Amino acid sequence: ACVTVSHKIKALCLHQRIPEADTTRPTNELVITGSFSISDMHGWLMGLLPDMPPKPPDPTDSSLAFSNTLLGTQLIARYRA
Repeated sequence: ACVTVSHKIKALCLHQRIPEADTTRPTNELVITGSFSISDMHGWLMGLLPDMPPKPPDPTDSSLAFSNTLLGTQLIARYRA
């Protein structure tokens, strides 16, 4: 049996892009898996996060790091093909 679960994720406007993640700070993780392209996923992230590059990074081993300006937590978007 298959179950479809749908969640609305609001834009993360309090996040800003940072050069790299700080391993000493708390980090949030959102895992999205499925049969979609890297370009599709990048488009979804562009709708959620500010300062996204116009094209997705190299999907073999890339990540983008963001910091929440209010809470000081981090969000890391990892791209894997």
